[in-house]
Amino acid sequence: MSVNGVEEIRNIKARNYGNNAVVDLVIIVDHNSALTDAHEISTQVEQVLIKKYGIYEVNVHVEPKPIVTG
Repeated sequence: MSVNGVEEIRNIKARNYGNNAVVDLVIIVDHNSALTDAHEISTQVEQVLIKKYGIYEVNVHVEPKPIVTG
């Protein structure tokens, strides 16, 4: 899966909900991303998983990429 703006995917968890699959995951985006951009990126991730893989429900948590100092 490739969505512009997603730098990393972490903590993918899937479970059955009756005959359906539910997926929870964390995406890492640039720490300078505007809130509206981060929301749009997460919506795109949800849509890809639903349309391409037939996932019933997708829950995306967005985190900023950590700032590396030193």
